[in-house]
Amino acid sequence: MKYDVFISYSTKDKAIADVVCNTLENNGIHCWIAPRNIQPGKPYAREIINGIASSKALLLIYTSNSNSAEHVINEVDAAFNAKKTIIPFLVEDVTMNPELVYYLARKHWLVAYPDYKQKLEVLVDTICNILCIPKKVVVNDEDGVKEPVGENE
Repeated sequence: MKYDVFISYSTKDKAIADVVCNTLENNGIHCWIAPRNIQPGKPYAREIINGIASSKALLLIYTSNSNSAEHVINEVDAAFNAKKTIIPFLVEDVTMNPELVYYLARKHWLVAYPDYKQKLEVLVDTICNILCIPKKVVVNDEDGVKEPVGENE
């Protein structure tokens, strides 16, 4: 597996997806996210399927936009059929459409509203625990700045 997490989101929520992706990657979680990981000249749908196949889990950034996005539903379906771990990250309190309920009703959802940024550390911990990824240790220096501690020490 090349990636830890495939990030599924509505393009209308790209700003949220970018914050989540940056947070995860800053904590040592390798992410696949469109359009960044789509290779130019390749069929878009095939690249999405390859991204899901090369990831251990799918992280669904759930909003009213993703709830109605056909591509998001297709990605969840592909991950479900590939027996990938699916982690719903609920950014908005929206009733889930029946198609997503079919795939996610028995999953524990990480509720992240009203302010998803306050739940990013919990999301990192959750993914690290589910995928058995060692969590980076963070320490404070004398200026109060957080620095990751890792292999470069």
